[in-house]
Amino acid sequence: MGQVLEGLVGAHQLGIVHRDLKPHNIIVRKIGSYYQVKILDFGIGACVPEARCGDYRTITLTEETVGTPSYSAPEQLRGEPPTVKSDIYAWGLLFLECLTGYPSVRGETLAETCYQQLSQKAVPLPVWVATHPVGELLQRVLEKRTKTRWGDTEAIFKKFDRIDLSDIVGDSKKQEKLSDKFPSEAIPNTIDTVTQLNCDCWGRPTIQKKQLSVLCFSIRVQTPDLGQSGVGLALDTAEMLHKEQINLYCKLASRFGGFEAGRLGGTALFYYGYKQVSDNDTLLAAHTALEIISKIAQHKTDFQRRGVLVTARVGIHVGMVSIFHGETPNSYINGIAMWIEQRANFGSVVVSEDTVKYLKSYFNFKKIDARNASEDQQVLEVYALLEKRH
Repeated sequence: MGQVLEGLVGAHQLGIVHRDLKPHNIIVRKIGSYYQVKILDFGIGACVPEARCGDYRTITLTEETVGTPSYSAPEQLRGEPPTVKSDIYAWGLLFLECLTGYPSVRGETLAETCYQQLSQKAVPLPVWVATHPVGELLQRVLEKRTKTRWGDTEAIFKKFDRIDLSDIVGDSKKQEKLSDKFPSEAIPNTIDTVTQLNCDCWGRPTIQKKQLSVLCFSIRVQTPDLGQSGVGLALDTAEMLHKEQINLYCKLASRFGGFEAGRLGGTALFYYGYKQVSDNDTLLAAHTALEIISKIAQHKTDFQRRGVLVTARVGIHVGMVSIFHGETPNSYINGIAMWIEQRANFGSVVVSEDTVKYLKSYFNFKKIDARNASEDQQVLEVYALLEKRH
């Protein structure tokens, strides 16, 4: 992938954008003991506006959507003029595919693939990639918004060249997702230990039962009382910062593989194991929770300088849900996750007893409460998620 990036540096220095970077357009040749990578098929390549000749307008008069959707940047699918950032985005998807063993953006239909690319949701990174130094690089090159995506190919190559990839821990075969074989939109013909199907009298599956890890977090922004004349300014500042923080941590949750189920005010709900199923769904939710708390704590001093206090609390619950074909899950376990989140102090993570069963090998816990979880007087044990086990 370093050689592919180096090839793009050469093309981009000439003002040329490939526009169709994908596995089929990359070959590896062995010359003696040395492997050489070559980028093929510049057939739909184009010049960036700065490198176009004076009569370019007479060559093409209409914008066009070109490329392969699974590796096309959102702006390509929108038919916007080519930029080097489109190639950089495709390179990031290729690199991530090399690490995991499967395409990161894929759908049952062309329309579904395009929808995923055009969605504002970030390309999800496995936790073992997101927590490695290479994760930061991938996040910057896979940014959906063109304005904030890293666009200096040579700088990316230098950054990539300095990253030590030998200590990446992750077995893509063990972490193979069930959804690679059976997407949640499609109903499989077999019944396995993870997914069970209820069928109607015609023998056609109507409900899919699946275990989900539900993460609920809320962000609170407080400003000091500035008096009657400053109240408006304080509220405006708080609202802008609050929206910024919610968006930031929803994006983080998506990167860890979470599916955004909804937002209400300062509270957000994410599913782990809905669109993509793995053995690590609950662990990914826990890592997301700790990362949210950690990042807010890291910026505590900066927030105080701005005269605001930003805090967060997180709740996690694991349970079975019934998913009707074509509908997003909306189960009672959402309410339990929200109830658990409300039991947490700001700056902490609280989980249900069912969640502890999946995380006890990785983290230490402390029982903190036992209250009624619903009107039927069901007692639910909750635990504070503490430090990692060594």
